[in-house]
Amino acid sequence: MTSNWQEVPEAGSGAAIRFVVWIARVLGRTLLHIVLAPIAAYFMVTRGADRRASRDYLTRVLERPPRLGEIFRHFYTFARVIADRIYFISGNTSGIDVQVYGAEPLQELVDRGEGGIVLSAHLGSFEAARVLGAEVRGVVLRMVLDKRINQNLVTGLESVNPEFSAAIIDLNQAPATLALDISGALKKGEWIGFLSDRTTADGRTETVDFLGSPARFAVGPLLIAAMFKVPLISMFSLYRDGGYEVHCEILSSAVDVPRAQRTEALRGYLGEFVNRLEKYVRMAPFNWFNFFDFWENR
Repeated sequence: MTSNWQEVPEAGSGAAIRFVVWIARVLGRTLLHIVLAPIAAYFMVTRGADRRASRDYLTRVLERPPRLGEIFRHFYTFARVIADRIYFISGNTSGIDVQVYGAEPLQELVDRGEGGIVLSAHLGSFEAARVLGAEVRGVVLRMVLDKRINQNLVTGLESVNPEFSAAIIDLNQAPATLALDISGALKKGEWIGFLSDRTTADGRTETVDFLGSPARFAVGPLLIAAMFKVPLISMFSLYRDGGYEVHCEILSSAVDVPRAQRTEALRGYLGEFVNRLEKYVRMAPFNWFNFFDFWENR
């Protein structure tokens, strides 16, 4: 079981992803989810490292060894959430129930013309947050992602909506260029999202307890928020009962990290985020999609 998420091979060839996109467009969401069941079962059987990572995680969150059917449910939920991205990116969400919680405090920040940092995780579907545009007037949400990871999936989603890439700030670029992109977006009042439950070898991290054991989380987004003294929110979009719940919570209206207490302050903000992550992971345990040894430092 690998401890490096970047070493996990992409699930699905370009042709398979194009086939899924075709089913979604032509046959509809109900049939798409039916077709995904045997696909999820296939990956559960053939990807042993992913299956072991699922069992380890589910043992922690359920506080008991998971049954085989629960491991399958984990894989199947992942498949359905990934496939639903097609509908969110294309804007064809009329058949998907999405509830938004915590929109009003975010609206107040947006109305003041403020941009900020959004901390999220591989929990549910961040794409479901696209519905915020209908709930929060004037909000612009962009995501920092490494487009080299899951290239087949990114290409497939771009075929659904060529503007998909416009909502992404590519992590795989020169640090100075990345900093300018983020700075420019914040100055325009945009909200920049990070999936903080994955770290890179050259990124700054802190270790905090998560589901009972120490785990590393990225603090780069917190440093950015502190540099620009912008608001910090958490956002999680959970797949539940065939629909989605988007939960927004304000972590800070203006991040402040005093130089003399930098480490302590960063750990405080990070702890607030991880506490919320654990809350929502326990609320929707089959929604967390890190199929690698997340607790490698335990």
